[in-house]
Amino acid sequence: MSIKYNVKVSENIISNSFHFGLAEKPTAAKRLAQTLDPKSTKFSIEVTRVERGKKIRLPDTDGYSMEYSGHKVLILSAFGHLYTLVQDGIGWQYPVYDFKWMPLHRTIKKLDESKFHLRIESAIESMKYLAKKSVSSIIMTDYDEEGEVIGGVTLSKILGEEILTSAKRMKFSTFAKKELMNSFKEVFQADHTGINDGMYNRGLMRHYLDWLWGINLSRALMLSLKNTSGRYHTLSTGRVQGPTLSFVIEREFDRGIFVPTPYFNLDVSIENSKGRFELVYSKGDIAEKNKAVALRKKIKDKIAIVSEVTKKRSKNNPPAPYNLSSLQKDAYTYYRINPSRTLQIAEKLYLAAAISYPRTSSEKYPSDLSHADVLKKLSRQQAFKDIGKQILLGKLNPKEGKKNDPAHPCIYPTGIKPANMRGADMNVYSLIIYKYFATFGKAAIIESNRVDFDIEGNKFHINGSRTIDLGWKAWAGVLGQIRDKELPVFRKDSKADVVIAKVKNKFTKPPPALNQASLLRLMEKQEIGTKATRSEIINSIFERKYLTGDPIKITAVGEIVNEVLRTFSPQVISVELSRQLDKMGDLIELSYNGGNTQFSLQDAVTQGILNLHQMLVKLKENEHEIGTMIDKQLLYLRKEAVIIGKCIECKEGDLKIIRSISSGKRFVGCSKYFENKTCNATYPLPQKGKLEPIDKLCKSDNYPQIRVYGGKKPWNLCLNADCEIRIEFKKKMELSKNRKSARDDKRVKTGETIKTSKTVDTRRTSKSARDVKTVNTRKSTKTNKTAETHKSTKTNKTAKTSKSTKTNKTAKTSKSTKTNKTAKTRKSAMQSKEQELMDRIRVIKTKMEISKSRKSTKTGTKKASRTVKTRKTSKSARDDKTVKTSESTKTNKTAKDSKSALQSKEKEMMDRIRVIKTKRRLKK
Repeated sequence: MSIKYNVKVSENIISNSFHFGLAEKPTAAKRLAQTLDPKSTKFSIEVTRVERGKKIRLPDTDGYSMEYSGHKVLILSAFGHLYTLVQDGIGWQYPVYDFKWMPLHRTIKKLDESKFHLRIESAIESMKYLAKKSVSSIIMTDYDEEGEVIGGVTLSKILGEEILTSAKRMKFSTFAKKELMNSFKEVFQADHTGINDGMYNRGLMRHYLDWLWGINLSRALMLSLKNTSGRYHTLSTGRVQGPTLSFVIEREFDRGIFVPTPYFNLDVSIENSKGRFELVYSKGDIAEKNKAVALRKKIKDKIAIVSEVTKKRSKNNPPAPYNLSSLQKDAYTYYRINPSRTLQIAEKLYLAAAISYPRTSSEKYPSDLSHADVLKKLSRQQAFKDIGKQILLGKLNPKEGKKNDPAHPCIYPTGIKPANMRGADMNVYSLIIYKYFATFGKAAIIESNRVDFDIEGNKFHINGSRTIDLGWKAWAGVLGQIRDKELPVFRKDSKADVVIAKVKNKFTKPPPALNQASLLRLMEKQEIGTKATRSEIINSIFERKYLTGDPIKITAVGEIVNEVLRTFSPQVISVELSRQLDKMGDLIELSYNGGNTQFSLQDAVTQGILNLHQMLVKLKENEHEIGTMIDKQLLYLRKEAVIIGKCIECKEGDLKIIRSISSGKRFVGCSKYFENKTCNATYPLPQKGKLEPIDKLCKSDNYPQIRVYGGKKPWNLCLNADCEIRIEFKKKMELSKNRKSARDDKRVKTGETIKTSKTVDTRRTSKSARDVKTVNTRKSTKTNKTAETHKSTKTNKTAKTSKSTKTNKTAKTSKSTKTNKTAKTRKSAMQSKEQELMDRIRVIKTKMEISKSRKSTKTGTKKASRTVKTRKTSKSARDDKTVKTSESTKTNKTAKDSKSALQSKEKEMMDRIRVIKTKRRLKK
């Protein structure tokens, strides 16, 4: 099927020679253009798709035209990704090893096209048009693996593979003006800056292997279920997803098999003139209870003597600047912002030029960064003014960490204040600034105190600490929290009474459950995934409903997927295999960037496919057993999803969500009714929204509860209709409804329009409203010409004919419609209609004043009078609609006498108002 495109760009834009610039996102394209050239202009490209002779106008593609240092550049955006990997061939089977890049809009059916896909299609055709006319192409995407892949794949698909040897590359870590200008100049100073071949091919390897792993392993799971039971359920796993899921499983397993070990401790308190203090037994925990009891008896009601007082000072050095992992950790620790959300906020701040590029593992500042300039800009922001000025008074030698990233420096603020900062966005932004401030500080000085006591020959002690010099903590905001525990002055040989001596029975604790921040650190420690993808992997596992909660818990679906892979293909969840594949990426980067190794992209993909094929063979051989395992678990889950709890009345059956075959309504009923009809307990349920059983019983009456997902937020519903909490909730809902109704009534009285789809009078009044709108529009454009067009010499004749043929039918319809309306609704509708007609009369009078035609005034008046008499005897409110319909069929004909028609129409409307007023009196 042949598809052609017509692309139109203003001649002013492409009249002179220009370079084609490719940015990663629309916001980045705008920022690049405005920063490099404050006089840059936005332009639009029109794209029309011609298919089978039919023309379809696609959404316009926006671009930016800028000039800097004598070079004109037209910048378009790749919308993140314009191309994606798909199967090269047809069929839904596995294994599949053939793949290709395809435009996003071509991966869906025509019926499923959204505005987003049309924008992608328009953007690709716009790029083809501009790139082919340009002098050269400049890749302006983020300078990392993903940015290289986006730029390289997009240009190679538009202009061919050869463009990768001639394309220019801008390299920058912030959108700061100075850095962008220097980067832009460097592009044209060298003959060819080009893309980073090592990063590009490493990024391609990751895309290829992740796609191969994901599509084949996911299909293996789903087809095992489908071929065994005929059922379908969305399941997935992948190269990094498998090991990450196993981390949670292993931690849950360790916690599950953990056997607490009892131990004993002494709770000892002493008291003197300075207060009461709790002591710690210096030898630690006591394994045997009899020894703890004997020690308690020995020291109870005795005297504690200070045997030694020691003081020690230590330095707490300033922290290293943020990389992505440490930022995600602190954002979760201090504000409970999950890692994927932190990355989203950081990218938003980066595009606003407020911080440097966030997807970095570096803890080092760029060598050419002017800290003085950054601090001066931060000092202009009210929240950071005082600290910024203090730092500027000293030496600007910030602390750096050991980690380095060849592509980007650490995360630091640029000094530019982003707009509309609030909530989580502001929290992440302030963390970055306070960490930046802290790196300029000196070490904090902490004094630790320890006082040792002797009680009947047994050693006890108490610890304390105080901060002598805040150092960097004074500038670190929430990061510089101080937890001092100051002790009063104790002198050697001073005494205190033992007032409390108790034996405490304790148990060892299991390893802590994982949360998103600790899982992220575990992935980093095990060296799987990348700094940019780890949070996305965690997020995808949550979306698949393999994990839930905070701290993280494994779901039944996640558990069965992990069990299947562990049993039949343990390599999938192997950390070592995933780590080996990541190391192949290192070899590729070294090889392409001039290292001693010779390892190509093709070598890596071949090795990855060989490893994958071994796993798929085992999965295929055990397909039936795998499908049976998954099916049993899903059946159990479906059963659990409909059971609410034990029956309150019979105490034996299970309360289940049931849908009536006859009415189709859902309710809760006892399972004993279906077994032997011994219990007929039933409870009503909401008929809309998703229902989910919950373990918690109602606090009011201990009845089971369900979670209802519907409306703005979910809510808990007690099954007992007489529950006090449920009744109170219902009252609040009714009160809210009544308040809304009162507000609506108030709007009616003040003349405001209330939008409702259930108003019966909408049909009656909508035509009049359209007429008024049409008259007003025509008046504002060409009043005289429109007024003449709007009239017709045959209007009255046609109206009479139409009325005479449809009067009886319309009257009956109108009568039947009015029967169902309330008096209040009819009165409101009549008032509304009367007001609209009066507005139309005022419009018509205005037109009459400016009309130059004075002919046939008397004739028009006589015709209007005859019309009024006819309508008095035979017309109802529905006749008006028929008249309008008949009149509208002739509105495009040319009339000679405008004044006559306008006067006629005014008379008709006055008559209609009299009819409405008469009806109102009759109703009363």
